[in-house]
Amino acid sequence: MAQVSNKQVILKDYVSGFPKESDMNIIDSTITLKLPEGSNDVVLLKNLYLSCDPHMRALMSNPKDSLRPGNYTPQSVRITAYGGFFEVSAPKKGENVFVSAASGAVGQLVGQFAKLHGCYVVGSAGSKEKPLAGYVVSKVLESGHKDYTEGDLVWGFTNWEEYSIVPAAQIIFKIEHIDVPLSYYTGILGWSGMTAYVGFFEVGTPKKGDNVFVSAASGAVGQLVGQFAKLHSCYVVGSAGSKEKIDLLKNKFGYDESINYKEEHDLDAALKRSVYNSPAVEKTLFSIFVDIKSIVTAFIVTRDRLVTGGGYQFNVSQALFRRH
Repeated sequence: MAQVSNKQVILKDYVSGFPKESDMNIIDSTITLKLPEGSNDVVLLKNLYLSCDPHMRALMSNPKDSLRPGNYTPQSVRITAYGGFFEVSAPKKGENVFVSAASGAVGQLVGQFAKLHGCYVVGSAGSKEKPLAGYVVSKVLESGHKDYTEGDLVWGFTNWEEYSIVPAAQIIFKIEHIDVPLSYYTGILGWSGMTAYVGFFEVGTPKKGDNVFVSAASGAVGQLVGQFAKLHSCYVVGSAGSKEKIDLLKNKFGYDESINYKEEHDLDAALKRSVYNSPAVEKTLFSIFVDIKSIVTAFIVTRDRLVTGGGYQFNVSQALFRRH
């Protein structure tokens, strides 16, 4: 079967601050839309929706500046052709040179420089930048696994590309409910929604009328936690870092009170004013912001217990219980 174009999204450079479209590139690759003979437990997918989730932001950072190692390798970390060959390698005339990704923009120049320098050159092709990876809504085109057949809609983990061949184990579940837009599985019915739901209802086990504090409250997880809490008849206070986000909390997501932590000179007083002056706080969901974490944990006494709920450094990751 002939190969077809397979567009992929790669990271152009490590990201600083808010990710921008210019931080990424779309490149053309190719793929054969047929599983290799004898393929077992793998699935060929047509990717329909890509989920851009909060955890991906940390993986876009330079590993030396990140709280967790990054696994996205941007184009910029590859050495440039001239500097890499002549200044880093400093080859001698007549040396043997091996070039990987030899057909790429840098590799083909390195090979030509090496030939001009009188070297014996061997190159390999097919090696390319690794695409971004995340949770994806996909359609099964061909399956080597008994649980999936052509036409199934699935939600799982794969590269940001048009087509993917993945182990069946990377499929999280088969999408059975198609009476809602499939794009919902990148949000409320996907990673963020499940994190918010499990973190609030199963880890937090709230009672109706509890008071809830949510930091990163306008984020993908936090905004859902706040809305779940309101639907559960809780009093909800959220923190965020800009006027625009505060407006979202109050006017769109229905928070009872909000704190702009960047404008508060005394976060301790702000929490006491907004949260602890209301009826006793039963549940607090907060993320790993050092200042806010230290303030909230300062209220922990013997009647409190801290439970790790899993999650992400910029979103809901821990739950603080206060029982009276």
